[in-house]
Amino acid sequence: MDIARIELSDLALEKGGTRILRGIDLAIAKGEFVAVIGASGAGKTSLLRCINALVPDYSGRVLIDGKDTAGLSHQQLRRGIGYVLQNIGLFPHRTVAENIGMPSRIAGKRRHDEARVAELLEMMELPADMARRYPAELSGGQAQRVAIARALYSRPALMLLDEPFGALDPATRASLGEAYRKRHDEAGLTSVMVTHDVAEALALADRVLVMHGGKAIAFAPPAQLAASDDAAVRALVDPPLRQARALLDLKGGA
Repeated sequence: MDIARIELSDLALEKGGTRILRGIDLAIAKGEFVAVIGASGAGKTSLLRCINALVPDYSGRVLIDGKDTAGLSHQQLRRGIGYVLQNIGLFPHRTVAENIGMPSRIAGKRRHDEARVAELLEMMELPADMARRYPAELSGGQAQRVAIARALYSRPALMLLDEPFGALDPATRASLGEAYRKRHDEAGLTSVMVTHDVAEALALADRVLVMHGGKAIAFAPPAQLAASDDAAVRALVDPPLRQARALLDLKGGA
C-alpha cells in the first residue's frame, strides 16, 4: 500500500460571503498523524471536506502524492481515502460484516471479502462472532470500531477522521484513540483527525494543526505547541496542560 503525502496550496473557501478558509499552505508528510484543533467555526471540518473533494467550490490546490485532486474523478480519489465521521453512519439493517464490506458493494461487487472483514475485526480487537450482529446490538465504542474498520476495508493510504471519538465516554474514547494510533503505525497510514479534545490531539498526534478564523496559525509537534507564546494557541493548550499538572499533583500527594 502506498502512503499518501498531502500538500495544500493557498487553500481558501467562501460560503454566502463568509470566508471559511483563508489561504492555507501546509504539507503533511507520508505516514504522519496530524490532529486538527480549534474553536467551533475555525474551519476544521471544511479543511477535511476540501481534501476529500466534498466541497467543489474551494480555491487553491489540494495535492495528494503530487496529484492535483481537481483532476481526479471522485472514484479515483476515494479509492485511496478512508473517511470516518463522528455520527458513524452504519446501516442499521445490515450486519456488521456487511457494513464493513460496504465499499465492495459501492465498487459494484456482489459480495464482500469475508477474510478481509475477519482481519479487520481482529485488527480492531472485536470478536469474530460480531460479524453477524447488527448496529443496534453494539455499544458506542464497538460501533465506532466498526466504522473505522469499514474505512480501512479498501486499504486506503490516507485516513480522514472528523471527531471520530467525540460521542464516547472518556475511558472508551482514550482506549479507542490509542487503538487507532496503533493501527495507524502498523498499517503505515497517513491520518488527519479533527478533534475538539486538545488533550487527545497532544497525546496522539505527531503534529498538531491549530485553526483560528479559517487560518492555520500553528503547525507543530505537541511539545513545541505546548511552549508556544501565541495567545490563540495558549487559549487552547493551557487548560488541558493545567488539568494534567493537577492530576500529577494529586498522584504525587497520594
